[in-house]
Amino acid sequence: MQTSRILFFGSNPSINAVEQFPTLAWPDEDLEDYFLRRFGGGTRTWVDARLRVLLVDGTHGKRSSWVRFWAACRARATEILGRAARPGVDFAISEVVHCKSKGESENGRAVTRLATPVCSEKYTMRIIRASAAKVVCLMGDVPGAEFRSLLNAEKAVRFVGPVNVQALERYFVFLDHPAGRGNIKTIAAALTAEQIALICAAAR
Repeated sequence: MQTSRILFFGSNPSINAVEQFPTLAWPDEDLEDYFLRRFGGGTRTWVDARLRVLLVDGTHGKRSSWVRFWAACRARATEILGRAARPGVDFAISEVVHCKSKGESENGRAVTRLATPVCSEKYTMRIIRASAAKVVCLMGDVPGAEFRSLLNAEKAVRFVGPVNVQALERYFVFLDHPAGRGNIKTIAAALTAEQIALICAAAR
């Protein structure tokens, strides 16, 4: 987070009942290891090279159990950098709501809609302030709407920047959710050639 040049925001994390996930019983050093070194360099392989989470049984699940949202973020970061992007190094991932829910279910959308004003007021700008990212990508309607409001941007806008936010000149890119119905899911589909050149230069 503190060194990654690209930051992605989703709506809220999905819940997985069999994931090895922190509880109140975990010691502080394990909590820090999980949240700061989840994509590499930690005491455990929290996420493997195929973007599969560590499960309570000590495995990383089946080949098909990779996290698609993370894969989409990696693909967009690769698109910006022009080379294979490394999660946790080249890019970081956060959410506007930090409570987990089951996928993008109706209940999950309700939780996100109700929690977004509270969570965003408490955490969003603190996350931005802690990040060195000059390129911020909003993945889907929930983070998109929240950041358009924070930036006083029009509803349909796909690009804002450069704008000084938390002491850094940053660019904001608004994409459709990777699993959603919209078709603006890539950098190339969302931005003009001039805008792409700006964010590529900022991220590199």
